[in-house]
Amino acid sequence: MKMKTSAVIFDLDGTLLDTLDDLTDALNSALLKMGREKMRTRDEVRSFVGNGARMLASRALSSEDPDLIDRCYSLFQEFYRARLICKTAPYPGIMQALCALCAKGVKLGVLSNKPDPATRSLCAHFFGPLLTCCSGEIPGVPRKPAPDGVLRLVSSMNVSPDETIYVGDSDVDIKTALSCGIVSVGVSWGFRPRETLVSAMAHHVIDHPYQLLDIVK
Repeated sequence: MKMKTSAVIFDLDGTLLDTLDDLTDALNSALLKMGREKMRTRDEVRSFVGNGARMLASRALSSEDPDLIDRCYSLFQEFYRARLICKTAPYPGIMQALCALCAKGVKLGVLSNKPDPATRSLCAHFFGPLLTCCSGEIPGVPRKPAPDGVLRLVSSMNVSPDETIYVGDSDVDIKTALSCGIVSVGVSWGFRPRETLVSAMAHHVIDHPYQLLDIVK
């Protein structure tokens, strides 16, 4: 379906940026510091991400022990802050698509379940003035798939939900858009397979960033 679009809000990891190698390196550094012998593979970390860094730590440890999770989470954050952009880069075609959307007068935002400081650092480094606003996980604001974060960005951009598209690579992102009553676009190049996005009832699933321009009117 075509629609009048005033704003597009993107997920970050797996949608705009391939962060998987830096996430894997930081997580394994944390596990090693904790004396864990089993390191996690890139594919395992791919399956763990999407619900925030604390859940990433829990899944990596295969534990629900809050003390262990807190320790791993803290160490992960420490290591990850030091390697945010060592191997991370935008997916092919992302920068061109963002520039084309800006040229159309569309406002762009980012909402991630990644902690807010890391989200803001990555967005500033890679996308700078292309973005109207961005937000990561903020204490007191329910993380995706709750609608709160999207609705905060929609309000800050002074647009309405029915003029907004949400773009992401996971079922969490599609559920987020559905919870807000806005159009959802799943991307097949990210951390989850196309089948997951289709099963989550995404309005659109695209295989290349430039296809987003066919949806934005």
